[in-house]
Amino acid sequence: MRVLMVTEFYPPISGGLEFHVQNLANELAARGHEVHVATLGATSYDTREGEVVVHRIRSTTSRLSFLYSDPARPFHLPISDHAVRQHLTQLVSRLQPQVIHAHNWMAASLPRVSPPIVLTHHDYSWACPKRTFLRNDASVCEGPSLRRCMPCATPQYGRVKAVLVDSTTRIGRRRVQPDFHIAVSNAVATAISPFTRHAPVVIPNFVASALADRPSVPVGGLPQEPFALFAGAAAPHKGLDVLLEAWKPPAPCPLVIATIQPLNRSLPPDVTQTSFSRDELVSVLRSAALTVVPSLWPDPCPTIVIEAMTLGVPIVASHIGGIKELVTDGLEGRLVSPNDPGALRQAVTQLLASPSLREGMAAAGRRRSATYSLKALATSIELLYTEAIREADAIGDADA
Repeated sequence: MRVLMVTEFYPPISGGLEFHVQNLANELAARGHEVHVATLGATSYDTREGEVVVHRIRSTTSRLSFLYSDPARPFHLPISDHAVRQHLTQLVSRLQPQVIHAHNWMAASLPRVSPPIVLTHHDYSWACPKRTFLRNDASVCEGPSLRRCMPCATPQYGRVKAVLVDSTTRIGRRRVQPDFHIAVSNAVATAISPFTRHAPVVIPNFVASALADRPSVPVGGLPQEPFALFAGAAAPHKGLDVLLEAWKPPAPCPLVIATIQPLNRSLPPDVTQTSFSRDELVSVLRSAALTVVPSLWPDPCPTIVIEAMTLGVPIVASHIGGIKELVTDGLEGRLVSPNDPGALRQAVTQLLASPSLREGMAAAGRRRSATYSLKALATSIELLYTEAIREADAIGDADA
């Protein structure tokens, strides 16, 4: 079948969503499907990357860099972007895809007359203007409302942008009507289901089937003794402040923080911050004694957790959101209350003190990771495409 994926970001931009879409596109292409990816870019151009054709589109709002905390990642607003919509309309007309697989709010710029649409929700943006479902006091939101959303979004965005994002989120939910919603976890499905016509289908994130077989590459500067790894964005909702509080001297072990953004802050002893290429990060993760995921927000389905299990690395993480759907406390790792540096430190110390405990968790993680293989979950997505096309054809036959 001919598939068009539309996504805000795509490699070389690095992140869980980006690798999710890239891995899925490559897997579908390897199965004989014709796959195109439309994504935001600094300029508009097309390129073939392996068996996948990537169409990069310059958006209208990307020119307004002041709107974004990170101008390199200009998120698509929940309403149609004129430049993106025009480009996507031309692309759909030219390619005639049988199904469109949209990711997050890129769906808002799809033409009104289009093939069946499958929409994957990688975060809480369908329900939350901040995308995190996390209140400013670090508590999980009980659900959007005008009374709650505006005061919550204003400190992050400023009043003008908060009004813009909140109002367009409400408009977008009414106007974007996909044939199927996919949520990457039950946590996301529960949050967005009040605003969807159909119950979301839960299909979690996945890792490339060959990840465990990927050879290690040399990475210099790593601690010689057992160390913990934090890999992800240096955003407050990721729990970095909690992590650094847990690592106050005496540190339980050396900690490597792998994040692209410079932290611009003093770090405790035994804590280093650096960035790695994708291949280097896999090698660093494989070398770590454990990985820490101290999220404050109900993390939807962090790929780093699935990667750690695949590579046999124990996990210490927050008991929240999609994380508690991935990890069973005491089996593949330890789960602790979010925003509790003492509990985080105690769990790390417990695992470091027992190599046999870590070995048992590593083995359990490898077994559990089979649930999140790309090949198995891509088949589930293929079946959803087929069902969307079948239903569209049935409606077309009835109208005829």
